[in-house]
Amino acid sequence: MAKKRGRGAVAGFIIAGLVTAGVIVYTLFFNGRFVYFTFGMNGDDIMKTDNVHISETAAKILAADEKQAFLDVSDAQYLDTNISDEPLGKDFKNNVKSKLSRILTLNRMAQDKNISLTKEQTDKARAAADEYLGSLSSDAVSYTGANKDNTFTFFSQYMLAEEMKNRLMADAQIEVSTDEARVIQIQFICSEDEAKVKEAKQKIDAGEVFYEVAAGVNSDSDFDAELTRGMTDKAFEDVAYSLKTGEVSDVFLSGDKYYLIKCSSDNEQTKTDAHREVLTEKEKAEYLEKKIVPFENGLYFEFDESGWNKIQFDKIPETGVTFREIYLKNTQVQ
Repeated sequence: MAKKRGRGAVAGFIIAGLVTAGVIVYTLFFNGRFVYFTFGMNGDDIMKTDNVHISETAAKILAADEKQAFLDVSDAQYLDTNISDEPLGKDFKNNVKSKLSRILTLNRMAQDKNISLTKEQTDKARAAADEYLGSLSSDAVSYTGANKDNTFTFFSQYMLAEEMKNRLMADAQIEVSTDEARVIQIQFICSEDEAKVKEAKQKIDAGEVFYEVAAGVNSDSDFDAELTRGMTDKAFEDVAYSLKTGEVSDVFLSGDKYYLIKCSSDNEQTKTDAHREVLTEKEKAEYLEKKIVPFENGLYFEFDESGWNKIQFDKIPETGVTFREIYLKNTQVQ
């Protein structure tokens, strides 16, 4: 019952030095596209592509949200202590960079397609910016450099990026079936010795309790599992998902072990519904990537490395609110 687990690898660095107009520039291959790093950029800009740019304040606001996301699975002391080190610090900072570049990409795409915010959307962005700024602690205002103008600008950029994503998704036909999303509960018996599993099958057929038989065969105390599709190898999955509640399989080989499965529940409905939402969001994200990446790969991004290195990621204060929460509160359809 070998489990499959994967994690996207962070793209490697390709650096080449050159001097242009007295500014040192080098190139990074980041998330599949070239980014030109410069040690000087106008005003509060931290990244730009063509005439579309995003501020250092936006980077710090996203960093504060990213910290909150990390805190959901870690603690503040661990994060603040390790954020300057590999691999946590690299992942944290690259997440922020990726979000910045994606917002820029979508704004640049919107510009190409002559898409802009409506008055109603602009008003919502302004209301969200005002609420966010008014909710920040004094330490957070000082850290981010947030003011009325740059906060409104960032909310507007974020809203335009979301609008562009919605336009790209307009023709998408994404539907995840119940069977694709189905979460099941099983009990299992496993051994490298086929004879032991066959003997266990005879005992169960004779009326003995499945888990009691499993306890005497399995090499560890595990004999039950919750499954979604893709968690195990195909041979195991095919058998497990073919069973109805209460049914017991025949003895079968999966990998280097022999198995016997009893289906405790062929559909955990609440968990299936939740899993369908997860799979739907995953398919939406994959659909968007196919739409966005070809355009994104044709852009050249300039990034203020000097300004970025001065950001104290280990000093991100508690903001009291998150950018994303305020955005959703002010933009959801009533």
